[in-house]
Amino acid sequence: MKTISELNHSITNLKELATGIATDDFFQEAAELSTKLSTGKFYLVVVGIFKRGKSTLINALLGKPLAPVAVTPLTAIVTLFEYGKPSAEIYFTTGEKKTVGVSNVEEYISEEKNPDNAKNVSLVKIFDDNPLLQNITLVDTPGIGSVLEHNTKATYSFVPKIDAALFVLSADTPMSKQDAEFLRELKSAVPKIIYLLNKADLLSPNELQKMLAYNKQTIQTVLANGNESIELLVVSAKQFSDNGNTESHIPLLKNKIEQLATIEKDELIFQSGLSRFKSLTAQLETLLKLKLEALQSPVQQLEEKRAALQQATATMFTNKDEFDILIKGRIKQLQTRIEAEVNKESRTIQQQMQLQLGEQSEIIMQQLRQNGSNSVQLAWSKNIVAQFEKLQAKLETDTRSTFKSLLEHYSSQSQTFVNELSKNLSALMGFDFNLLIGNFDLNVYSSFYFHTQANVSVPDLEKNFLYRLLPASLVKQKVMDGMRKSVDEIIVANTAGMIYDLTYRIQESFRKFSYDLNIKLQLLLKNMEQIIAQTLEEKSKTEINQETEIQLLKEKMKAIEELKNK
Repeated sequence: MKTISELNHSITNLKELATGIATDDFFQEAAELSTKLSTGKFYLVVVGIFKRGKSTLINALLGKPLAPVAVTPLTAIVTLFEYGKPSAEIYFTTGEKKTVGVSNVEEYISEEKNPDNAKNVSLVKIFDDNPLLQNITLVDTPGIGSVLEHNTKATYSFVPKIDAALFVLSADTPMSKQDAEFLRELKSAVPKIIYLLNKADLLSPNELQKMLAYNKQTIQTVLANGNESIELLVVSAKQFSDNGNTESHIPLLKNKIEQLATIEKDELIFQSGLSRFKSLTAQLETLLKLKLEALQSPVQQLEEKRAALQQATATMFTNKDEFDILIKGRIKQLQTRIEAEVNKESRTIQQQMQLQLGEQSEIIMQQLRQNGSNSVQLAWSKNIVAQFEKLQAKLETDTRSTFKSLLEHYSSQSQTFVNELSKNLSALMGFDFNLLIGNFDLNVYSSFYFHTQANVSVPDLEKNFLYRLLPASLVKQKVMDGMRKSVDEIIVANTAGMIYDLTYRIQESFRKFSYDLNIKLQLLLKNMEQIIAQTLEEKSKTEINQETEIQLLKEKMKAIEELKNK
């Protein structure tokens, strides 16, 4: 396949091969992809973690406040900006659609006015006559890693539909592990990414250059592209929206987007479409293999599998609340243990630092005179941070191990739904529960930065004339008191930050694990139940018909291989 037309033809063939096998979700996804390819709809999506200024950026590009900008997270609604007469359409999970004024959109996508998406909104479209939208659909996504769990799900679920992305970082916050993890996910699915550093007006030129260098290096590391140059475009969306300042580089970004939409559009639509086609092909292959295995199994064995599957399903829904209570209790214990361990190690670090301050007071006074207070404070801060980094690495390793053991314990020994499902699914189709256990990853959510600056200032002896007049013993006492307070403040800040970071990431990672578990198992159960039911019905027919069906399945699998190789 080399063209969009050929790809669309392959999707039609894939749908024909899926007839009688795949679920409605499969056909809906295939139909949506086919329509997107036929119409040439180009999705340019603004993505990034919470509070990077994505909505403000969209408003700057469109020249008017169309995207609601909230202090608190918006709810999990993906919002599309398309060309047309100014208005908005609200799509609901029920299939209904409602037309409203643009000013009323916040009623449906604000967490405050639509908490937990109680209004069951599935999608919002905002129409505007801005020329930029004639060739693209601009998409605003909920922030990754906001305090709302469902926001992250909404953004991740939209990733496969993206043709190109504006990946937004913020100048006031270095690129985090969370940014990095999402970028890896994005890069594997999206053919074109434009990297932006927003809020550039918050930094001085020198600070901005340092932040640019750090983020470029981090992006190169994430993408594993060696010394390949990374273009990180500096913008200030708010500065442009407030006063139209051209130094904000928004006009330059608009020019890049317009070039993208005219020169690379078709190729990017083809690449993203091909990726989604491959995903659909893999889904259908799995279903065909399950169907073939079921057809070749004796009726009695198939009946036993069906009964076991139904029991596993019933157990899952009956005992799910019990499992959640048990697992959340153990997670709370894990978080409490981490908090106690961090506090204990923090006290040890504090004692060591205070002891070293006492032992090295003369050396410190000499360094202060030679190098100044900023240099001395920074050196001690780095020493403290190095010890906290070792502690963090140890706790992360221990936490992953503990959490995996926790899940394996319930998988193998408890009588909760996890035990029943892992046992029955493994017996049924070789489904391995350990594949889901492996999804627990502390790197998915990371918001912690080490603190190296204290609010307590140590006097600069060479610049402060007053200290030249005071007795040396008094000067030393005041300086060392400042150093002790500075060290204590940095230790306290890092202790609190680490406790929050690790306990938060444990909670969020478990939510992701729980989400993956529920979604994947429910989909698997649904497909297996359907396949077993269909196969039992077919096995009531003559043996010749069964052999014919087996042969047909094999031919379909061969046809899929041919589609993949086109």
